[in-house]
Amino acid sequence: MKTQLRYIFLAAIIAILTIVGYQSYWLTDIYRTLEANLQRDTNEAMRAADFDEIVRRVEMLKDENIGGRLQVKVGPNESRDSVEVNQNYDKNYTEKPEGKKQDVAQEQQVEQSEAPQDNPLRFDDFANALRTEQDVINVGLQMQRGIHMGLDQLKPIDEKYYDEVLERRLDSLGIMGKRKLLHVRYAATDTLRSNPQLLFESKDINISKVDTFRFVIDPEGTEEYILLQEKSIFIWPSQLYSPILLSVVTLLVLMIAIWYFIRMLRNLWTLDEMKTDFTNNITHELKTPIAVAYAADDALLNFDASSDPTRLKKYLTVIQEQLATLSELVEQILSASMERRKNMSLEIDDQNVSEVVERVVANQRFKCTKPFNVSVDIPSSLTVKADHLHFKNIINNLVDNAIKYSGDSVTLDIKAQATADGHVEISFKDNGIGISSEQQRFIFDRFYRVPHGNLHDVKGYGLGLYYVKNMMQKFGGSVSLKSELGKGSKFKLIFNG
Repeated sequence: MKTQLRYIFLAAIIAILTIVGYQSYWLTDIYRTLEANLQRDTNEAMRAADFDEIVRRVEMLKDENIGGRLQVKVGPNESRDSVEVNQNYDKNYTEKPEGKKQDVAQEQQVEQSEAPQDNPLRFDDFANALRTEQDVINVGLQMQRGIHMGLDQLKPIDEKYYDEVLERRLDSLGIMGKRKLLHVRYAATDTLRSNPQLLFESKDINISKVDTFRFVIDPEGTEEYILLQEKSIFIWPSQLYSPILLSVVTLLVLMIAIWYFIRMLRNLWTLDEMKTDFTNNITHELKTPIAVAYAADDALLNFDASSDPTRLKKYLTVIQEQLATLSELVEQILSASMERRKNMSLEIDDQNVSEVVERVVANQRFKCTKPFNVSVDIPSSLTVKADHLHFKNIINNLVDNAIKYSGDSVTLDIKAQATADGHVEISFKDNGIGISSEQQRFIFDRFYRVPHGNLHDVKGYGLGLYYVKNMMQKFGGSVSLKSELGKGSKFKLIFNG
């Protein structure tokens, strides 16, 4: 059984470590997903904020009555990979005289590119370039950057408005934390992006650990927004609370279940050992009186012992004593079995404490083989609510234990009294060997006996005190113990009034 418990314990540890490993992998995967979502959402917020800023400048141009033609280039170079998107901005265009329309348009026309007009992207090539979602996004970004090339010359970028819009978008996505925006320009010939020129800085704050996000403004890549955002591990904890809490609760429940399972197995193993010891012990105890009674009976039948009155009386007395011993053993076993029955019948009535105790003491005094000094202090009219048979067995068990676990002589003080709160207390104080504090918490367990090394001078089965405790509970009362090793024990029965 011990070996099996070791294997079960090892399997439980492996299971816990496996679950911890899986949950760690799961949480790491969740964090990576959140981090990827953070990157995507932040980049999209920067693009959308830039688009909002472009729209705002276009609306401002309309309000200022400025007309013009924007030539938008899609692609990094002037080749057949470019597309023209022309748009006129003139709020009062239709209201001007026919002769002035062309002059106003010519005065406010701004050319953003010298790209040849005879080399647009063909429709079939353009359709092939938009096969995937990412292709569509890339084309949209190029168009947005192309708009910048024309619009930025008509009206400068409003970085403060862009920063405000970006702040609102990021906050709406739940992306909190310290951040600041930079608008940087590089030299047109500087492909390595060295010696940048800082055009705008939103905040003068120090962020030690940051995630850096970039949004290129123009197709040549000479201008870009740089967002310095507090490290994502500090941004996303709220979204990790639920998975982490679920993992911790699951692990705790599993550990408690495994601990309870192993504890239950250990208790079952201990109970099995005690039952085995009990079976061996009770078998030996039953065989002894049977063998003695059988020998005495055999002498009477086969060796003519019946012709001698003295020998006859002696053998009959031996047989009677052994039968009494067998009767006591059977009674203890039946009592322990009866108390486990939930539907056992109890005849609760008023029991005179003094009469029952005196009767039990008289029977024990008759059987005791060593000096037996008993002091009984019980009011003659004191009664308790209990079943007569089981109440007598409870008293008998406690007196019998006092005799068994005493030294060469027995000193037992039995007292009973009614308390002010309506209870009745019956105490049994002996001069026995006592019980250590480590053993006292097990003393009322089934089959438990206090170990005494290799000494087996005291016979018992570990059922007496277990029976006392359970029957007192059925009576609505309780039993308690105070003991000190080498100085005796004191048991107290408490009955409700």
